[in-house]
Amino acid sequence: MLKKTLLKKWSARIAAAAILGGLLVGTSLATSASAGTCTTRGCGGVFTNASGKGIFVSNNWCWSTTSLYYGNVLPCSPTWNDSAYNSYFLLLGGHSTTEFYYYYDTDAYRIDPHCTVSFEAGSSFTSITNSSSSPMWRKITNIANMKMVKYTC
Repeated sequence: MLKKTLLKKWSARIAAAAILGGLLVGTSLATSASAGTCTTRGCGGVFTNASGKGIFVSNNWCWSTTSLYYGNVLPCSPTWNDSAYNSYFLLLGGHSTTEFYYYYDTDAYRIDPHCTVSFEAGSSFTSITNSSSSPMWRKITNIANMKMVKYTC
């Protein structure tokens, strides 16, 4: 009788732990999968290209601890596609990432070697130069709205 009672108690505890574990794992996966994507225009990072030169943008960023990456493509966004998540594409002058559904939350842009980009922020300008011999990807922080006005090489 004691053996049967203990077996019932442990079975109930194991079942409860399994259910709770499943709920936690389900929540964790849902949160991770939805992080970094959004479906409303302007809900994430926005990149506007007001220059006459195209620039590569990505809708994914691979790291939480760094804001720069040197290389042709991001390891987590290896595909050139303006209609898919985890991708990158060439944003032409006169366009914004708000025109591309899968880029409503743009996470990075690329500066080619020995090039400089200039951004307008209200009445001030900021310029960033890549003096490296490799393309440099820069993270767009959260919901920043970046307007590139000049790209020179």
